[in-house]
Amino acid sequence: MKRMIKLLIFVILAILYFKATVKQLNLDPPLFSYNAAENKVDMNLIDMGELNWEAIDSWDSIRTDKLVLLGAMFLIVLSECVPRLGKQQDKEEPEEEEPDVEEIKDFEIKRALKRIIVKGQNIKLPLALCDLGEGFTWKKTDHASLRSDGTGAVTIYFHDEECFHTVAENYYEGAEDQGMIYEIRIKTDDCSIDGFVPGKTTKQEVIERYGKRAKLSEITNIYVYYGTKDSDLGPRLAIEFDQNDVVKEIFINI
Repeated sequence: MKRMIKLLIFVILAILYFKATVKQLNLDPPLFSYNAAENKVDMNLIDMGELNWEAIDSWDSIRTDKLVLLGAMFLIVLSECVPRLGKQQDKEEPEEEEPDVEEIKDFEIKRALKRIIVKGQNIKLPLALCDLGEGFTWKKTDHASLRSDGTGAVTIYFHDEECFHTVAENYYEGAEDQGMIYEIRIKTDDCSIDGFVPGKTTKQEVIERYGKRAKLSEITNIYVYYGTKDSDLGPRLAIEFDQNDVVKEIFINI
């Protein structure tokens, strides 16, 4: 609606400018003329040897009016162009958002590693497959195979119910039970790590205790807490939240 009003005003101003130009051209005689014989410009508005000041004033008045009309049209065009340029720059150069991070409050990787509870049993990493404990079994993941570097994907079960997936090292054919696991991923409410329980603990509870961490992405909504300050490598604890900001899954490695 605003653009239509501006366009209408612009058209009216353009018509007035055109009329003023025609009126200026129709002044008789014109203000100046070129004398080719003497190669000079002569003043034509002369009446009985004197300048025709009334005609000159009319000419100057029309010229002033035209300048005002031209300036008004320029302002209308400028008012349309500036916001568009601003929007285009905003799209090309989006403002960088500050990362959602604050100083760690009460996170200790050593304490968290000592407080891994899976199906009511305390698990300590690293752990050999043969030492999983009563009720636990494991088998090689169907799509995985033993690798020459001694790693392999395995699935851990508790009383024949799938518990979690992990990667075993020192995992060689014929001695698979000696494979060592260095990471655990939990996602049921009968497991916990450092007191956080999937399906029960909220994001706010995690933040109040640990502090905020940068999300890996808006899609996954994961907070990661590292065991060392100097490097992102090494021991870490990652907590994924669902759409309701409740803990969905917890991963920890050594």
